[in-house]
Amino acid sequence: MANLLILSRVALVFLLSLGIGGFFIYSLESRRELESRAMATQIASSHAKSLEKQLSHSLSATLALATILKEDSSFPNFDRVAADLIERYGGISNLQLAPNAVISKIFPLKGNELAVGLDLKKNQRAVAAIEAKELTVEGPFNLMQGGISVVGRYPVFLKENKVGEEKFWGFTTALIELAPLLALVDIHGLVAKNYHFKLF
Repeated sequence: MANLLILSRVALVFLLSLGIGGFFIYSLESRRELESRAMATQIASSHAKSLEKQLSHSLSATLALATILKEDSSFPNFDRVAADLIERYGGISNLQLAPNAVISKIFPLKGNELAVGLDLKKNQRAVAAIEAKELTVEGPFNLMQGGISVVGRYPVFLKENKVGEEKFWGFTTALIELAPLLALVDIHGLVAKNYHFKLF
């Protein structure tokens, strides 16, 4: 009987130890999971901000083109300026000028020839940009030549003869491919660290 009492006490102590140990392990694992989630949230937030900052930076090339147009709407050196802006701002596949909302100049032209003559007034988002008088971003969409892109269109309003009321001149446009843009913020480095991401 004494042995049975000792055995039941040992079993009780063992079960209590097991329960307490299990509780501590559960608590530690829960804490690790919370810390992992917090770290993943912080990393995702940091990369999202970097991506947003780079996208805004790339899209600001449309504003630079608009500023130059206000000085000389004929834009005789468009190709040279566009090449410089693409290099400086990064992530840009091509830059376009669309007087009267019809694409007439593209840099680089190679591979983008089919876009010349495209009437942007047939695009509801472009018309909305004219009405709002602000940059709009459309996409993502698949390119015919491959890749996924977004397009930023900035409606340009110029004064006739540099005086009087401003009238709609057309658009400055930047086509931004996502792959080079993502490379600029090293978002693919997340995969190497076993983080997976989805853009939406």
